[in-house]
Amino acid sequence: MEKTLHHAVESTPGRVANEYMPSSLAQLLLDRCHVSFERPAIIDAITGETLCWGQLLQQSIRVAERIEAAGLRSGDRVIHIGPHTAAWPIVDFACLLSGVVHVALHAEESQSEQNHHLQLFQPRGLIFSGKISHRRASQRGLPLLEVQADWRADHVPHSLVCRCITERVRKCDPDGPATVLISSGTTGRPKGFVHSQRSLVTNAVASAAEFLEEPDDVRLSWLPQSHALARVGDLYTTLVRGGALNIVRDRHKILEACKQIPPAAILGVPIFYDRLAR
Repeated sequence: MEKTLHHAVESTPGRVANEYMPSSLAQLLLDRCHVSFERPAIIDAITGETLCWGQLLQQSIRVAERIEAAGLRSGDRVIHIGPHTAAWPIVDFACLLSGVVHVALHAEESQSEQNHHLQLFQPRGLIFSGKISHRRASQRGLPLLEVQADWRADHVPHSLVCRCITERVRKCDPDGPATVLISSGTTGRPKGFVHSQRSLVTNAVASAAEFLEEPDDVRLSWLPQSHALARVGDLYTTLVRGGALNIVRDRHKILEACKQIPPAAILGVPIFYDRLAR
């Protein structure tokens, strides 16, 4: 497509959905590389740390290379366990770029529930992000990667990052399995639902057209991105626009984070807004 996302966001939100529909999330990562390289992507308002899109993409590429070096190939299922930190989107973007199927478990789950999912999904590898114990899972003999965000990472040339992502976009199958989103289990035992990059990007572009106005919006991000609402409504809509996520690791500090950087939008459920008002 000759029309870039940058051109689309300069007009009304509806034009993004109507005139620019990328085939994959990997294509959106390339758009961010071209248009938003120096703009903030991830913010921790409590600590004052920031990752720009260039740094975020650079670290995602490195994790994708580590995934491939571990012998994992496109289509292999990879289970990811990690709390709500800046490392989480790095892992997700790395999975999109490498083509492995990202199965993100909810970090709050019990060990028995995690073991159930390990048996159910039969992954070819395990990824742990943030500070989380992996002692039991590592005994399964699967390739294991630990990922942390590097807030002080040096910048790499813009052209090099874009070239690496361009090559991976060429190899991407937009309609192949990209992720398994696990239901909340409110009507029984949680189930996994397979999504392609095309289905996810379609949802993200439509969502961004409804409630995001500017490419430099900052969204408060407190919901775990292993859940569908936060994955699409926070992470991928920000990927569409090129704004930033203010990630709050401690939910008790949500108001403090809002005071430091007033958010353009906050996703949540009704009881959350009631507690926020109180």
